[in-house]
Amino acid sequence: IGRRLRGAVALEPIAKHEEVCVVPLANMISFLSVQNSSFAPVLRMADKDVSQRGLWEAAAISLFILREGARDSSPHAAYIHASFSGHDPASIPKTLPPDSDAFRALKPSVQATARRFQARVAALHQRLIAPALQQHPAAFAEGGACDPTAAASADGAASPRSCASLYSLR
Repeated sequence: IGRRLRGAVALEPIAKHEEVCVVPLANMISFLSVQNSSFAPVLRMADKDVSQRGLWEAAAISLFILREGARDSSPHAAYIHASFSGHDPASIPKTLPPDSDAFRALKPSVQATARRFQARVAALHQRLIAPALQQHPAAFAEGGACDPTAAASADGAASPRSCASLYSLR
């Protein structure tokens, strides 16, 4: 197949059937990874609402990535940290807080799109994530990702290691 393949350049020609990179199936992150993890009971919550199944699957993968990236150790941690290091979410208009200077500097049409997106995400979080956190705290806290018993402080702010903080919209 030569030296070029989908934008990657090899230092020498790659022979037909040669293994260049092997990623063990157990280290891949997919919906199957989530189904085979302790998140399985959380996923069963979505079976009640078939109309939202695809959305719930995407949310479940996102939650799995958050948990695995926050754990004390995880076979997925190196991949997760490498994938997201160097990517600043502040450069994505839909993630900017509406009261920030960067948000106010956006064109009105971009602000409107971002507000609609943020409202949809907040509604989905309330409908899908909040109940799952309450019903299955151990799945979200597995591996030391967060402390499901950590309560909000007197001023209402969540503890940094609380599950509410890790899985919040911010």
